[in-house]
Amino acid sequence: MAEARYETTSRTVEETSVVLTLTEEEAKELRRIVGEAESTPAGLSILSALTFATHGEPTAQPVDGFEYAGAMYEYGVVYEDQRGDSFEFDAEKTDDGTPRGRLVYSRGPGAWVWSLAEAVDGYGPLHRIG
Repeated sequence: MAEARYETTSRTVEETSVVLTLTEEEAKELRRIVGEAESTPAGLSILSALTFATHGEPTAQPVDGFEYAGAMYEYGVVYEDQRGDSFEFDAEKTDDGTPRGRLVYSRGPGAWVWSLAEAVDGYGPLHRIG
């Protein structure tokens, strides 16, 4: 039975893709329909994907973030420390080489005063909340 699922991947730019789950017979029919349609770049891309489909689990997309102390922290995602304070981090590095961060309620250019290392080492563990 055919099934479509929308998936959103967060990176620097948010991207939405559609995943189709088809039986072999449904895939064969869709290949026929797309192959008979007018050739457009999108149509040719769909036909290529149906003709040269990959098998097994999709490969994981790389995370736009930074690994520290064995954990991956994504840029622009909100993390909560053990005291309930919320931090976010961006790709700009601090003096200790880890991404700079701020408490989410702090605004303005002077708000980015934390490093990921300071937040994790002083107030961690950090848990993703958004």
